[in-house]
Amino acid sequence: MMAHSITIQILNELDILAARMMARDIATAVGFGRTDQARIATAVNELARTILATSSGEIQLRAIARNGRTGLEILSKDDGCGTSNIGSVLQTSYHPAHERNTGLPCIQRLMDECEIAGQHGSGTLIICRKWRTLNPYAEPA
Repeated sequence: MMAHSITIQILNELDILAARMMARDIATAVGFGRTDQARIATAVNELARTILATSSGEIQLRAIARNGRTGLEILSKDDGCGTSNIGSVLQTSYHPAHERNTGLPCIQRLMDECEIAGQHGSGTLIICRKWRTLNPYAEPA
């Protein structure tokens, strides 16, 4: 059985692909359906691209359980200069590399929870969570 926690260093485009594949694998192991697997993989893709656009960093993926629910948590930490203006990062027009509508607004729509912390000069930490639905009619994994 594979571990339900992994850290992937994001240094180049291949690392983005590896992070996306590992996210899908862990999401499958946790029991997410195909649609949520795709949502999680897309969120990881956007987080990894944001890391690479600003510098380098890492993505940690881990299975989580809280209050009888299971899910997946994504921690994204970049080694960039950080930001003290979190509001501008969350605007739909902001992207660190191209200032387009990608990145965090997209991630927030895909995930159930999303937190961001940054301080100018020390990088940015983003924590996202996706919870399994308890719908008995949900699609199979």
